[in-house]
Amino acid sequence: MVYGYSKEYELNIVDSEGKLLFRIKKEEPYQNFSAEEKRKGGKGKFPEHKPFFYSIFTDSQGRIYAQRNNPDPTEYVGRTFDIFNKDGYYLYKTTCPLHPYVIKNGFFYTQVVNDDTGEVFVKRFKIKNWDEIRTGIQ
Repeated sequence: MVYGYSKEYELNIVDSEGKLLFRIKKEEPYQNFSAEEKRKGGKGKFPEHKPFFYSIFTDSQGRIYAQRNNPDPTEYVGRTFDIFNKDGYYLYKTTCPLHPYVIKNGFFYTQVVNDDTGEVFVKRFKIKNWDEIRTGIQ
């Protein structure tokens, strides 16, 4: 299992009994909330810095995906992910146009909501270079 602390860039990998196996810490500069973000956010209290990541999950090969928070929420640039292998080594940074909910055996699964009817559809996309994506360091 992987869980994280997004105030610091820290991911914790634990076994089935909850024992910490290792921790991934990535050195990244802090990002502050802009005056515009604070204005739009209302009168609530903001943390000192933006969280580093939005979500984390693993694929069927054990790679760990940390979805980065967009530094500029006014600009849509897709969803950026840092990808680590199952031993915690950083492999890649990639961007996806949709939010993946599951990545399994070469397929990317997401959901799409029909704005008119409210129906939710699961969409599956084939990852063409699945066999070329590294799982370890070489």
